[in-house]
Amino acid sequence: MRRSPARPTGSAAPRAQGTRSLPRFASIAALAVAVGVVSTAPAAATAAAPAPVSAAASLVPAASPAASPAPAPAVSRAANRWVGSTVFTLSSSAARSLRAPGLQLAPAGEASGSARIVGLATQHVGAGARPTVRHAPRDGVRLRVGGRSVLLRDLRVTLSGKAGISARIGGARVSAIELRSVRMQGSAEATRTFTAKARLTAAGVRRIKAGLRTPRLRAGTLATVRVTLIAATTPIPVDPAPAPAAPAPVPAAPPTAGAPAPAVPETTTPSLDWTIRSSWLGYLAAGNGTVGADGGATRTATGSYLLPAAGGTVDAAGVGAIALSGSVRFRHPSHGIDMEFGAFEVRLDGTQRPVVMATYTNRNTEVEGAPGNVGPGGGAVTRIPFGTLDLAESVVTREAGQYVIRRAPILLSAEGAAPFIAYHEGDALGAMTLRAPLGS
Repeated sequence: MRRSPARPTGSAAPRAQGTRSLPRFASIAALAVAVGVVSTAPAAATAAAPAPVSAAASLVPAASPAASPAPAPAVSRAANRWVGSTVFTLSSSAARSLRAPGLQLAPAGEASGSARIVGLATQHVGAGARPTVRHAPRDGVRLRVGGRSVLLRDLRVTLSGKAGISARIGGARVSAIELRSVRMQGSAEATRTFTAKARLTAAGVRRIKAGLRTPRLRAGTLATVRVTLIAATTPIPVDPAPAPAAPAPVPAAPPTAGAPAPAVPETTTPSLDWTIRSSWLGYLAAGNGTVGADGGATRTATGSYLLPAAGGTVDAAGVGAIALSGSVRFRHPSHGIDMEFGAFEVRLDGTQRPVVMATYTNRNTEVEGAPGNVGPGGGAVTRIPFGTLDLAESVVTREAGQYVIRRAPILLSAEGAAPFIAYHEGDALGAMTLRAPLGS
């Protein structure tokens, strides 16, 4: 399976142009920690939906004072119902305070970012209001000085007690970072954001010093860390207000113990269902941003965005052009981000990489401290090749008079990636399911 590039998170921004993609995140949104609400491609290709999202873990409600505390059970990744990200923003004084001239950051694995910001999507969240957060073993942060680098991977972030971050450096796990002044905002039932100062420990310095060959390296403040956790069942705010919801269905009888939860039925109407990359949604959420569905597009029960078909058919050879109506709008006020993508068109040409066109409306504004490639747009409207669908990583069927592509990663083109800061050409910005009428 191809490694899908893509990412963001945090308060910093998803990626600056010219940098490596963040959940490849957008600059990891200052790493907002770049949350990927859903797993990345396809782990990285999944999005922040109430369904299994990539960084989710079940939170055990606080027991009443009278209740005797019981040890929290281990939570499997399948049960993890939280998504999120961890974003590192290099301190402006890090090189000086650590005595490491030219110190820079770089993402590793599926992390995203630049020389200043790196974000990682959360893989597992423990129980409690201040849980331990784990990241994928291969994801990490590189510290670079000149042509040398040291990789800190398989990160475990402890937010309670003696807060800190342990990582594998070489073959050993090291308590490499101490977290100071940890502050939590938000609700333990919905969205929580933790911010702290990340300070290299003496143990971390000993391991890092040899790899960087910086004999004067010392313990000190390295970065600001922002951890964002979003309950998988908590929708990202929708802007403008979502269309009136359909009447709530009559609750089904509770499933018997051990029985699998009923699957959410998929639509059978010709449409494009976009599950947006979780790291991008996490980045927006961490900055109090919003996702809007307009022009007939709607947010589904699983957190994806459904755009109705507006015309076109696919022939028996899998060739055709399908137009979609509606649009999705992304906003991150503190970074000046306000951009909308709509009028999608999927151009099926019989290959494994059909092109997806879109109309991009750029309403970005100038904001101090925003990512470098977020510039004012003035509402400019451009028709762009948004990306390609990777059919090799999807299931394609013909059923009930329809041509169906299920959960194909949407790999960004150069034009499609440019607005996202932390994502690059070839990165997956989630996955798309297309249903199109079969013609003659």
